[in-house]
Amino acid sequence: MITVTPILPNNKREVRFVALGDVHGSYRMAAKAVEEARKRLGTIDAVFCVGDMEANRNAKDAAGVATGAGHKRWVGEFPKVIAGSVAIDAPIWFIGGEHEPWAMLDARGPGELYPGFDFLGRAGVEKILGMRVGFLSGVLSDSFALELGARSGRDERAGYVEAELVALHRGAERLKGLDLLITHDWPSGIIENRGTEDVLDLVTRHRPSLHICGHHHLRMTTTIGTTQVEMLGDVASGRAGYETFVFNPKRGVERV
Repeated sequence: MITVTPILPNNKREVRFVALGDVHGSYRMAAKAVEEARKRLGTIDAVFCVGDMEANRNAKDAAGVATGAGHKRWVGEFPKVIAGSVAIDAPIWFIGGEHEPWAMLDARGPGELYPGFDFLGRAGVEKILGMRVGFLSGVLSDSFALELGARSGRDERAGYVEAELVALHRGAERLKGLDLLITHDWPSGIIENRGTEDVLDLVTRHRPSLHICGHHHLRMTTTIGTTQVEMLGDVASGRAGYETFVFNPKRGVERV
């Protein structure tokens, strides 16, 4: 469950990256957001998505997506990415939200889903372009008490389990903190009845330079201690659906 391995060498002094909100299968809007971000950053070294990518390859994948909270199931535009008619010209690392083809993602596991699209996995820590990146897929649900491998069905798969949260904490402790934390849900305490104590605890204990999250489709920014917290809208909301950053090993992560 814990992975602490370099994915790419860090041969650059700074890393320029985009934080992308919930995609929900709207890959043309995601591509537009990345191109708008390129005007601000110039070079884009990475894109990090906060979940609900809905990278459905076909109707079978889409049938495995949970539809709670009024969400409408659809195949979406990922087949257009595969066919080459929609292109996102930057490497993407993504976590899962609650609306994902979880049966497919769990069967494949972490790694490349399609060239340029890497699923980080359920939870853990990775060293990406020199950054210590912690991540937690899914949302808090009744699945929390289940054992690893015990989730079945769309709704159970949408939630994280306690063992995954523990693994993330241990990975962050091993690396003595995080530069970037990616979760689907928010930390609690920002808006009443939104966010979770689990995510707040991740932020306060490991003090990442930046925490990005989505889920509620609202664009807000705040700080928790020394951590910059960026809550992103979905990509269909335009400018609220992405933000641009630069990571410097000495200064941490700064918004551009």
